[in-house]
Formats: sequence, C-alpha cells, structure tokens
Amino acid sequence: SVMREKNYEKILSIYNDCFQGKITNLFLNFAGTRETLENERRGLFSYQALKSRLQSNKFETSEIRDFAQPVIRLYPLNHNEIFVLLKKLKAVFDLHYKTAIDVCNEDIQNFMEEMFNKPGASEFLTPREVIRDFLNILNLLRQNQGLDKKQLFGDIEITDERPDEVLLDSIEEL
Repeated sequence: SVMREKNYEKILSIYNDCFQGKITNLFLNFAGTRETLENERRGLFSYQALKSRLQSNKFETSEIRDFAQPVIRLYPLNHNEIFVLLKKLKAVFDLHYKTAIDVCNEDIQNFMEEMFNKPGASEFLTPREVIRDFLNILNLLRQNQGLDKKQLFGDIEITDERPDEVLLDSIEEL
C-alpha cells in the first residue's frame, strides 16, 4: 500500500541518517516478528532498499553471533528460562499485591508441564501466553481462597492466536 511504502521510506531515511553519522546520541529499537521483517509482501523486506540493509550477516551462526548488525535475532526462551521468569513474576506479583500466593517451585513446574504438554503447544504456545495464563491463575488464587490450583492448571487450553490471513488481507486493503 502507499501508506506502508511511505512508512518504509521514513524508516529507510532514519536508518541512513544514523549510519551516515548525521544523527548522534540517538538509540532506536524496532521490535517485531520474523514475519514483520521478512514477509516479501508486507514486511520490511518488501521494500528492497530496506531488505538490502537489514539482511543478516551471512557468516553469523548460532554459535558465532554478530551484535553489531542492524537486526539482532533473539532465540526463543527455553523451559528453564521460562521457569525462572515465572518465579520472578510471582515474586513481583506478591510484592505488588502485598500477598503471598501459595505457589511453590513445584507448582510452577506443574503449571509449565500442563502448558507445554497440551495438544498444539509446540506449534502455537508463546511465552506471552504462558505469562498471561500464569498471571491470570495468580489473580484467581489471590481473589478466591481455596481454589484448586491443579484444576486451574488442567483447565488451560492452547489456541492459535495468530491473526487470520483473510483478516490481514482485508487490513492491507485499507
């Protein structure tokens, strides 16, 4: 679309100004999915001038990383990192609500097992959904003493929350 192209031209202008030294003491951070970057129809790579500047270092591997390039790809969190994140989120939750929800490390582990062992989890589950569901359960436990957390963990359903292609196409027409 015309509007997208104008936006990409502006991003290109900012990129060029930064890398040609016209702008100093400025940090810009764009975050997006692989699709946002690489989609040849709608993503940044649909604008050829951006594609040539934002492509990854072809010599980079998973062991040898280049953090000086314009696009830094983040690897998904592993289960241990998600466990640590949920523990820290529970501590922040307890501090914020001045409470001590009865959820121990074993409970967090059980929650994660329920989440990651559900049908469709390997394809559709994201850290965002894990965090959201965990915080929702903490909220329920805080507000309703006596709820069975194991039952709450078991009631979790995994759904595909990605936008529908038809919806994306209709948005593109706008």
